[in-house]
Amino acid sequence: MEFLLQLWLPILITGVVLFFASFVAWTVLPHHESDFSPLPNEDKLMEAIKLQNVAPGAYMFPYMTHAQAKDPEKISKYTSGPRGNVFVWDMPNMGKNLLRTLVYFLLIAAITAYISWEALQGQTVTFLKAFQIVGAIGVLTFASSGQLNAIWFPRRTLMDFVDGIVYGVLMGLVFGLCWPSGV
Repeated sequence: MEFLLQLWLPILITGVVLFFASFVAWTVLPHHESDFSPLPNEDKLMEAIKLQNVAPGAYMFPYMTHAQAKDPEKISKYTSGPRGNVFVWDMPNMGKNLLRTLVYFLLIAAITAYISWEALQGQTVTFLKAFQIVGAIGVLTFASSGQLNAIWFPRRTLMDFVDGIVYGVLMGLVFGLCWPSGV
């Protein structure tokens, strides 16, 4: 746990910096506006969901379990389409979600601090070395976090990838600037 005593400041600063970078990416910059597209006849779909009294959750259509995967009727329904996912949300609790976002960034920063601390033991750590190691871990973490899921459940992730590179570079910069000297 020595890494927490030595790296608490860059962990904390990283959490705050990435929280604000995420805020800017999602509320100020326009690059996420094309992540989703409007549905034709959106009002009809919304009314159908209301009429069905669908509870908040994640739904797939047509739904099929592994056991049903050989049922000709289910196969026909699946192959004729459409196929997709529907996510029905509760009204977002902004305070709770913002806190969760900050905690997420703090946890990633703490885990990255641990990995970096172990990787750099016994070395003279320069700004460039800390930036290089922490930044690479950050880019790997943030740029890849949603990609595997998007392979199976398609959605646009290019801008998430771009954000991940920016978050990783920012984390590398913070740790590079704040890495304690002499450790």
